Amino acid sequence: MKKVLKVILALGLVFIMAGCGSKAQTATFNYSSNGVDVKMVADAEGDTIIKLTQTSTINTKNFNSSQIKQLKKVVEESKDTYKNIKGITYKAEESGDKIVETIIIPTDEETLKTVISKGLLPVTGSSGEVTKLSLDKTKESLQKAGWTLEE
Repeated sequence: MKKVLKVILALGLVFIMAGCGSKAQTATFNYSSNGVDVKMVADAEGDTIIKLTQTSTINTKNFNSSQIKQLKKVVEESKDTYKNIKGITYKAEESGDKIVETIIIPTDEETLKTVISKGLLPVTGSSGEVTKLSLDKTKESLQKAGWTLEE
């Protein structure tokens, strides 16, 4: 009877500890350069990122008509690229002197393989195939690249 009780208690502790390790977290990063403000939100369970949301706001106030035309062409090409990837949401809106682009990327294994292979999500420091993204390593990598982490 004591052995059975010990096994039950041990299993209970395993389930409790496993539940505690999957804490939901969110990290928000910002980057600005040449009139483009980028905000990236990483939603994670434990250390595993489950979704990335990137919002880029491009101020076109100082762009000439040729530059705006080229930018709109790039936006259309991006729409075509992302619409063919299962699970990804891509939206671009023009409002006054701004173009706001939002990309939502679920980070399941299949989507990760697709966006990484197409060069749409640069991943550094990994060998072999990437099956998940680490929140801690992403924080470190983005901060080294000049992104700021919102506190």
